[in-house]
Amino acid sequence: MMDIEKLFGDSALHDCKMEKIEIDYPKGTILLQFLTPKNEINKIIIRQFVEIEFTNKEEWGKGTYVVSSDVFNSGNIINIELQFNSGDIWKIKSYK
Repeated sequence: MMDIEKLFGDSALHDCKMEKIEIDYPKGTILLQFLTPKNEINKIIIRQFVEIEFTNKEEWGKGTYVVSSDVFNSGNIINIELQFNSGDIWKIKSYK
């Protein structure tokens, strides 16, 4: 099992480039693919998602790099937040 806190907490994805997102609604999974600052591909699968909220407004201009990432628990739900250098914020909730 993934250690979500290690993958997303304390801006662990800072300066990673968002390369791809795939949502499999019937399976309840989300695949996030990042390119690390060391040019390594980092794929993260989130299982049992219950809610997703994304913006693509680019209020700060174009950008696909993670400025900050964090995770916190609320009961049996894991809350993941990513903010990009475009100013956009992604929020994902999944079961533990």
